[in-house]
Amino acid sequence: GGTSPVVPVDVSVSNTRESVASLRCTRQPLGYYGDQLIDGDPQTGWGASKSDGSGQTARFNFGGSKQISTVGITPGYIRVAERADANCAVVSAFPYNRFVDSVRWEFEDGSSEVQTFEQRGEMQTIEVDKQTSFVRMVILSTTRPPGADDDTVISEAEFTGTP
Repeated sequence: GGTSPVVPVDVSVSNTRESVASLRCTRQPLGYYGDQLIDGDPQTGWGASKSDGSGQTARFNFGGSKQISTVGITPGYIRVAERADANCAVVSAFPYNRFVDSVRWEFEDGSSEVQTFEQRGEMQTIEVDKQTSFVRMVILSTTRPPGADDDTVISEAEFTGTP
């Protein structure tokens, strides 16, 4: 049998980096809310921390038990927009923020899986094969590239399975 996307009904997070009232290039506000992990929009993201996000968590609730085949995230912020550090050129935010090295995925039965990431701004998934009503993600470690901001932001989380 094939798998299809399993979209959480909600997400609760341990911390949210404060919003920016007015970006320097666009004068637009920018928020970093937990539900942006599951909005399907790589231009948004959850700001886990304004520094190293290790230890921060996101709990994805499925509204009932689901068979989950894969879990994954974009291990950083993949928004493409004007950036002040780049003279307001349109660039990917990925190299300008911390990226996530590893997370622990925790399931309803008490089991867990650790996922490590390559430093690439794209969705990276692992197979899990779990029957669960929620998945909790714990950020284990992050890396700050030279010259990057100290923020930990994740654009998207993704789950597949049998809804």
